[in-house]
Amino acid sequence: MLSLYLVAAVGLYFYVMAARTLFVILAITSLILPFVYGVSVQSHIDVFLNTVTSLSDGVILYMCFLSSIAERFSAAKVGGA
Repeated sequence: MLSLYLVAAVGLYFYVMAARTLFVILAITSLILPFVYGVSVQSHIDVFLNTVTSLSDGVILYMCFLSSIAERFSAAKVGGA
């Protein structure tokens, strides 16, 4: 899953529309997976890092869909041409 996050991050950097969709799917998946895993014990640093990651995902989703940056995704040329 980390490799998919990296692919999505690179795609978001270059304003690729598919990367935006992939990031949404990964964000939703990261919210659902803890329910599938069941009970787990985490250290304080793990909980802190998971919280920061979730908050960062929310900020990135906001910027991709609701800010002025969202316009760059629709203006990006498909196929690099």
